Amino acid sequence: MTQDLNYVKQLAVRHPDKYEVFVEFKMQSGTKDALIGSGARDASKIVQDAGLQDLPLIKKGMTNSVHIKGEGEAINYGLREGSQQLFNDRIIKFKTIPKGDLK
Repeated sequence: MTQDLNYVKQLAVRHPDKYEVFVEFKMQSGTKDALIGSGARDASKIVQDAGLQDLPLIKKGMTNSVHIKGEGEAINYGLREGSQQLFNDRIIKFKTIPKGDLK
């Protein structure tokens, strides 16, 4: 999951056969804080610079943790098997966006 539209756009360009449709979610207020509260981070500078350096480092087997990771200039949230429901329970609505509409 990402909040960075530029990250999504570059994925569509770099991997045109892999990402045919994207999904935009409208979430309940406080979702980002809930994800961070259940998160473990990677060691990227962007995550540390965002003030998340006190979160535990992600390790193999941490399936209940949201994987907070720096990818390029974006901070993204990897939902693992045990953390998916936290996100899913906060969805208000969603819509699909064909990659051709990402402009």
